[in-house]
Amino acid sequence: YYVLDSISKDMNLDRKMNTIGILLSGKIPIWKFSIPIDKLVDYNIQEGYRLGLGLETNRHFSEKVTLGGYFAWGTKDKEWKYGGFATYDIFKPLGISFTARYQEDRLQRGATLLKQTSWDLLQPQFIDNFYRTDLEKQRLAELQFTIAPLGNLTFHVVGNYQRIGLKDNYRYIQDNTTIQEFDVMETALEVKWNIRQRILVLGNYRMAQPTKFPKISARISKSIPGVFNSNMDYVRTYVKLVEELSSKRFGSLTMALTLNQTFGDAPLTFQNVAPGTAANFGIITSQAMETIFPSEFYAQRQAMFLVRYDFPAIRTKFKSFSPQFALHHGIAYGDMKDRSAHVLNAKYDLQSMDKGVYEAGLIAHGIIKVSALKIGIGGFYRYGNYSNTTWYKNIVPKLALKFSL
Repeated sequence: YYVLDSISKDMNLDRKMNTIGILLSGKIPIWKFSIPIDKLVDYNIQEGYRLGLGLETNRHFSEKVTLGGYFAWGTKDKEWKYGGFATYDIFKPLGISFTARYQEDRLQRGATLLKQTSWDLLQPQFIDNFYRTDLEKQRLAELQFTIAPLGNLTFHVVGNYQRIGLKDNYRYIQDNTTIQEFDVMETALEVKWNIRQRILVLGNYRMAQPTKFPKISARISKSIPGVFNSNMDYVRTYVKLVEELSSKRFGSLTMALTLNQTFGDAPLTFQNVAPGTAANFGIITSQAMETIFPSEFYAQRQAMFLVRYDFPAIRTKFKSFSPQFALHHGIAYGDMKDRSAHVLNAKYDLQSMDKGVYEAGLIAHGIIKVSALKIGIGGFYRYGNYSNTTWYKNIVPKLALKFSL
């Protein structure tokens, strides 16, 4: 024991494990409370830097009940956001819990946001969130029931009431009436199934291990007209399949297929926006179109297929230089039946991808390596019917970042 304790002190293992614990959980523990890292500072195109503070109880306060809240302020939109929640863990072995939530915040127009049960610094959405724009005002009161009968299978049953205030650049016409603000009563069912994925437990932290089988996410939501002031009547469906195949000798192949459709008449808030990340600051993402601008395309029915092949890393004599090349290709399609109901005054007119958007790219990872961070570059080219007639305007250069624990 003395020898092990001496090694621990010499290598400063306690501090390193505490740091890893914070990165794995996304929370800084302080006595019986924790501070979520993502509530301290964030960034997106519309709000600018989102500065704030969140506080929630941890297991030292209660093993069953978690209480939390947050507030935030945007340096660009100059507006406050806040919210709070309470979660009761009914039966942890099966992941059964009940959550009540209230918030006044922002909702991205046309996006499908799935429930997050845990923090993941390496998740694709971590960088995708930087490109969020066209955020509507949202007042939300919600009840959520969660059950995870298997470590890799989770169900969420959700019921909420929302008041949506449309952003100034958009108006929705319903029954010859121009609408700027409306209420929605909505129910939803979400399913996440990472087939045959193993979960590694490190103390109080859970880490998902790579799997050769598909990861499936699905969501279906239905508005309920006639409840209080709710008069929208629509059904939204969302399915996403991600397949990752890797080999030390041949590299890795990642494929992602996303399908969205909205049935019934609804504002763009509940239609589908094409996930695009071509903005002034360019950072490569993993599950979005690299040459589509944020909020450039909307659709009632939409499909996107992305494929990326990473070659094995090239070993060199220099620790800070380990290049790894990757090929990328993306296809996106979408259509909108009734465009006259949507009055949009923006840089891009309301358009859907009826003829398809195509892009190809080359990425060089690991040009510079700093500790766990690999920095590289990439270039992408849009072609097809929605490309620019001036060829060089279709080129989108980006920075490639890879982070591994």
